[in-house]
Amino acid sequence: MAILVLLALMLLAMTGGSSANWCVCRSDVSDSNLQKTLDYACGDGADCNPVHQHGVCYWIGITKYYSTQQLSAKSDVFSFGVVRLEIISGREPLSIHRPCNEWSLVEWEKTFIREARIEEIVDPTIKVGYHAEAMLRVVELALACIKTFSAYRP
Repeated sequence: MAILVLLALMLLAMTGGSSANWCVCRSDVSDSNLQKTLDYACGDGADCNPVHQHGVCYWIGITKYYSTQQLSAKSDVFSFGVVRLEIISGREPLSIHRPCNEWSLVEWEKTFIREARIEEIVDPTIKVGYHAEAMLRVVELALACIKTFSAYRP
């Protein structure tokens, strides 16, 4: 839970409340992980201009930006929700290496949430050591952040 608080503070500091472009530096980013993350946005050899790369940073807002072509504070909130879902599930935001109904992390997790099967989205490596009520609150906040209509996001 502390890492989520630190992540929130980091995002706030980096954006300064503006809609400027920013990136999130993640400690687990290697060349191969960075390439995996960017593959869904760029494809093989495609133009990657919309993706801003800075060293070992990558722009987590690409999924929402791709669908709307607009950046705002609300798209930053969406990205924050996606990062929370990544932490909870241990999965990538988009993966074509999964069955079609599981390609999008956001859509995959929404099906479990609608059916009140939250425990099934938790990363198996942390299933043993977490407080269920605290996890529910983290999931609820993530869901608020990824609402389809930005006006409904925090």
